[in-house]
Amino acid sequence: MEKANRPSKSTKPEWPFLRDVFTSWAPQAGYEFGADECPWIPNIPGIYNKFMVLDRHHNSFVNLFKIDPGTVLPPHYHTTPVFGYVIEGEFKYREYDWVARPGSTIYEPAGEVHTLVNEGTQPMTAVFHVTGPQVNTTADGRFLSYLDVGNLIHYVRDYCEIHGVDDSFLARIIR
Repeated sequence: MEKANRPSKSTKPEWPFLRDVFTSWAPQAGYEFGADECPWIPNIPGIYNKFMVLDRHHNSFVNLFKIDPGTVLPPHYHTTPVFGYVIEGEFKYREYDWVARPGSTIYEPAGEVHTLVNEGTQPMTAVFHVTGPQVNTTADGRFLSYLDVGNLIHYVRDYCEIHGVDDSFLARIIR
């Protein structure tokens, strides 16, 4: 093969506009973060979170969510769809007749009030990806409060400070 016909080994984009695309799509580097690097942060009694990503720019978070048997996460809804995956245990929503078990993928539509409950005999652990606020409601759907990434960051920092927990993991997961 002649030298002139060989493919270029350069990674420089052939078209100038690609330079902007490649440098603007991912302004922050990706990262790896182990579940053991974040402590379980309690919510209400019987509910715990291990936060893996707290993304301020997109108001989203990824967490490991654990709920003890007999515990209920009060009624709430999300402003955008939520996706989850059950790792262990099982749970259901009071509003549905199905039960999520290990290996189940969960889809929560935006704007639909739901009440998560662990009716099983062991803790349930799932990973959830939430974008946008969570709106907490009364049983009849009236507004109580909302939760977003800004609130979560303050909550986790306050929890760590009050309980003497090292919060250095936050520097890695806050985007």
